[in-house]
Amino acid sequence: PSVPELYQPGYVEALGQFTVKKFLFLVLFLDHAKLTRLVDHDPCLFMKTAAIKSSREVLLSFSREFLGGIGDLTRHLNYKGYTVSHQQTALQELDYTVKNLAIDMRDGVKLTRLVELLTHEWTLTAKLRVPAVSRLQKVHNVDVCLQALRSRSLVLTDERDRPITSRDIVDGHREKTLALLWHIIVNFKVSVLLNEESLRDEVAHVSLLKRLAPRPAGSGAADLLDGSAAVKFPSENVKLLFEWCRLVCSIYNVQINNFTTSFSDGRAFCYLIHHYQPWLLPASDIRQLTTLTSQNTDTDCFGGDSDEDDDCCDGNTVTRLNHVAECQPVAGEGDMLLNERRNFKVLSAAMSSLGGTPIQLVTGDMSNTIPDEKVVIAYLSCLCERLLDLREETRAARTIQVAWRRHIAHRHERARLAAMRTQLERAERAAITLQKNLLAWQKRSAFLRLRSAVIRIQAFVRSRALHPDRVRFLELKSATLTCQSRQRANVHRRAFLLCRQSAILLQRMWRTHLARQQYQRLRCSTIDMQHLYRKNRATQEAVQHYHICRGAIITMQSAVRMHLARQRFLACRLTAILLQSHVRRVAARREYTALRTAAVQIQQRVRAVIAGRQERRKFLEMRRACTTIQSAVRGRKCRVAFEQQREACILLQSVARMQKAQREYLELRRCVVSMQRCYRGKKATEAAVSDFHIQRGAVITLQSLVRMYQARQRFVEIRGAAIVLQSHIRRVSAQRQYAVQYNAVVQIQSCLRCVSARREFIQQRKSAIVLQSAVRCHQQRQAFLAQKSAACTIQQRWRARLAGHEEWMSYNIKRGAVVTLQSYWRAASQQKLFLQQKSSAILIQSWWRQVSARQQFDSMRRGAVVIQQYWRGYAVRQDIQKQHNAACLIQKYWRCHHAQQKYMSIVRSVVTLQQHVR
Repeated sequence: PSVPELYQPGYVEALGQFTVKKFLFLVLFLDHAKLTRLVDHDPCLFMKTAAIKSSREVLLSFSREFLGGIGDLTRHLNYKGYTVSHQQTALQELDYTVKNLAIDMRDGVKLTRLVELLTHEWTLTAKLRVPAVSRLQKVHNVDVCLQALRSRSLVLTDERDRPITSRDIVDGHREKTLALLWHIIVNFKVSVLLNEESLRDEVAHVSLLKRLAPRPAGSGAADLLDGSAAVKFPSENVKLLFEWCRLVCSIYNVQINNFTTSFSDGRAFCYLIHHYQPWLLPASDIRQLTTLTSQNTDTDCFGGDSDEDDDCCDGNTVTRLNHVAECQPVAGEGDMLLNERRNFKVLSAAMSSLGGTPIQLVTGDMSNTIPDEKVVIAYLSCLCERLLDLREETRAARTIQVAWRRHIAHRHERARLAAMRTQLERAERAAITLQKNLLAWQKRSAFLRLRSAVIRIQAFVRSRALHPDRVRFLELKSATLTCQSRQRANVHRRAFLLCRQSAILLQRMWRTHLARQQYQRLRCSTIDMQHLYRKNRATQEAVQHYHICRGAIITMQSAVRMHLARQRFLACRLTAILLQSHVRRVAARREYTALRTAAVQIQQRVRAVIAGRQERRKFLEMRRACTTIQSAVRGRKCRVAFEQQREACILLQSVARMQKAQREYLELRRCVVSMQRCYRGKKATEAAVSDFHIQRGAVITLQSLVRMYQARQRFVEIRGAAIVLQSHIRRVSAQRQYAVQYNAVVQIQSCLRCVSARREFIQQRKSAIVLQSAVRCHQQRQAFLAQKSAACTIQQRWRARLAGHEEWMSYNIKRGAVVTLQSYWRAASQQKLFLQQKSSAILIQSWWRQVSARQQFDSMRRGAVVIQQYWRGYAVRQDIQKQHNAACLIQKYWRCHHAQQKYMSIVRSVVTLQQHVR
């Protein structure tokens, strides 16, 4: 470090040991993580472009670069049980990205890697032969994959129950390659996505809903037929998937008979989502008039009034069972196809909102055609897995809602009963009070009437007896009342004045208290400011005094150090002069001796070089003459031998090319004849096909034997020619170089001709594939026409059954509307009550948060003031310390510089004096 004494002694050594330890632990951890497959997909530990691709090489490179002199680091670590053995191979660096199914699967490497990831058998790739250049290596790789699949009881056949072999995959047979991938998807991906137990529970639940669903009169005989008996299922999970689709769609009067035409209009997919997520895809958005539901004549819309007014228990189970159908007139085929496209558009939007399912359906591949059964099964598997997951969440939320609603209803019922009980008690108490008051009023009224009558009688009698005394009494009474009123007015005035004076006194005391508090706050603030000001002023005075003292001390230190340095310098100067004189004398003598010895050696070397150059010049002249003669003789011999070998090679090449062209023509002719025979005999029986395969195998066997014999003959001829060439090459050394060049040219020519021949073969193979595709297209068209006629028959039966369900649909529409209105009204009332409670709670929370925030702010403000005081004092002390350190450092460097300048000037003076003296 640049700052002295920043680290303690031994820090660098400890840091190096710690770094080496962590590095070794990291290498060991990565090596064991790779060997134990800590990451499931097993990524590469080293980059493809890295120069080092093993853990041992990393340790050796590290020891060579940073641990010099230790040797083999791994040998020392083995004594401690530290062993690494991972080494990255070319197979691990292979790019497994599939860009073209017709080409990338043929070598078997990517296919085996796929099976390895699905089955978790990590020893499959170790059995591969990479790079797979020859056909036999590719067949071996594909056999490894197929054996792993057959070990899991997979029957690998195509749609026509023909076995899928490794040669079909290597030859690029697209139908069998896709069939193999479909088997992998069905047995691994579909079985992973579909949980058989949960799917069985859901099928039982949907069956129960279907039995409990309300049906209009006369609809018992109109149930949809079970079409699962005519469908062949590859596995039990797919059968359960078909049963689930059929039951859910039968609730909405949509018949499911297969995985192809029943899903071509998109209604089945839409109803599956609507059944579980009705708010995501309403039934009104589903178009009913499609090519599957079209009729030859117009259909009328029947409506009926329902006498029932059933109320749903939870507002969702029976509502999802209701079907909303729009009464549309019969349209043309273009409108039907437009409705189907709209159904798939609504389905795509719903799936985007739903998430978790890949969007892999294209409207052009589904509408107005027979969809691919494999695509539909894969899509339904993803959709079923997503909907069943959401079903669990929905059921949990619905259970919580039902429990909460029951709790709220129970609480409201108890509150209502308590309110009624309170009202009854109040009414009872009010009735009793009214009765008591009425009886008391009646008694009092009777008493007052009697009393008033008695008083009137007494007054009349007394007025008659005491008329003069009454007049005086009345005058005295009026005077007395006047005095009493004035006395009472004086008393009330004195009481008012006393209260007024008390209020004024209280106001004065309160205002005095407020003024005193304000004065106390101002006084505290003033005292704090005075303390800060006095502290700052004292600090400044202390800093000034420190600087004055420090300057004086520095001046004294500089004078003393200068005197001591001058004395040391004078002593060192005398010693240096003596040493310099002695050293220079010895050095001059050694230099003279070395120069004399070097001059003698240089003279000897120069004389030897001149003599050697003369001898070399003579040798080169003789060598050039010999080389010219030898080159002329060898060139003549090489030209004669080259002409002989060239004629022999041309003869061999012509024979080989003729045989190769003849063989390719015969193979092409046999392939064309076989294709013509296939095309003309498309309606032949399976026995003829098997015979053809047997004959073809025999022909291939004969061809392989003939080719083996021809190749052996060519090998013998080439071997004899090679022996002759070797004898000539060994005879003359110059012919060896020519033979190497000649063989390279021959190989280049053979490669170029092989490439051109392969291109011609690929063109012919493409033509054969076009003919095969035409034949298969004709066969597929025949099958499609048969399926189309069956679909038309199914559609006619379905349209005949559709008219009987219109009245039930109308009833469901009205019933669903009533239930929807009820649910909206209840939701609005609950929302209004909730908003009132929410506003009250928010008001209370805001007041309480204001009070707590005010208290917290006051406490934080007091703490911040104290922290600021301490921090400012600490900052001032730190600044003083920094200035002191900086001043000391500047003094040290200045003194060093000054001493160095003086020393250099003295040295220059001494050197100058010595030069003059010498």
